Amino acid sequence: MTDVWQQKHFNRFWQRMNESVGKRFSDEFGSIPNQAWMEALATLSFDQAAHAIKEGIRMGDEHPPTLAKFIYRAKDYGKKVQAAHQDTPKLSKPEITEEQIKKNRERMMSLAHQSNKPAKRCVFLPGELPHHFEAAKAKALKDGITEDEFTLQRLEANGWSREREMEFRQRQPQHA
Repeated sequence: MTDVWQQKHFNRFWQRMNESVGKRFSDEFGSIPNQAWMEALATLSFDQAAHAIKEGIRMGDEHPPTLAKFIYRAKDYGKKVQAAHQDTPKLSKPEITEEQIKKNRERMMSLAHQSNKPAKRCVFLPGELPHHFEAAKAKALKDGITEDEFTLQRLEANGWSREREMEFRQRQPQHA
């Protein structure tokens, strides 16, 4: 059960029951949620409780249902949902090895580099996360590669030429 009933939910339920069958509900069960109803409702999902209220309205109940009748209606909803999903085919977990994942990743990166699309100015390698980029940059700087050279190498790996980068930089406004 994923729904967790809190006092505000019990109070709202009590209000909805009074709205659906009138004053008779509070006359019969009290003006505030009682322990028996709260314990029973706590075993239901919100959807099940809502279904039971709607079912009572749909059936034209003039009198409030007993707790047992209400729970029966609510549980009936769960059975209907379960039956509707019973014939739904289940997907099996794909069987894929780490080696297959590695090959597929390499293939995707290869295809990305072979693309006929014009190169985009990007320093991230395909599939690279920002923290991987930062780690690679820190290693390059530690190895004596300048930040500018690191950037140029990354851009070239993505199909952006040094010439295009120089043209790009010349077009950029100079900041003081």
